[in-house]
Amino acid sequence: MKGVDFRYIYEERRGWWFCPTYIPPLSEFWRGFNLLGGHMTTTGFEAILNITSLNPKSLHLTGFDFFRSRLHNLTDRWRPKRYNDDPVCHLPERELDWLVHNIDLYPITTDPALQRVLADARKITRPMFTPTNFPLEFGSVA
Repeated sequence: MKGVDFRYIYEERRGWWFCPTYIPPLSEFWRGFNLLGGHMTTTGFEAILNITSLNPKSLHLTGFDFFRSRLHNLTDRWRPKRYNDDPVCHLPERELDWLVHNIDLYPITTDPALQRVLADARKITRPMFTPTNFPLEFGSVA
């Protein structure tokens, strides 16, 4: 399927992968994509969605800053794409909004850096999502 075939990324980074890599089925991919209004989830956010869907007893998030550090993949420079160049690009602000609105629904704890990012995000009212197009629970996406 054009636009969601990421095999080239796995090939380019063949020597970087340090463990077996999970590639989700399309049904899983579409849930996160639709949740963000037609945008690609980042790997970390997809992991949050997948783990919370399993009703864990606890989940500790560390190392997430929604690219405030301008880094991704631990050491690579984060370069956000312009929407006109990539209409399905990552939108970390939407991912952050989801976490702000949903963190209390799950047994999630965070590291101090993410606590600060979440506190700052809570100060901003973002009207981009409504309860009808931004469901509170991941599993309720149609």
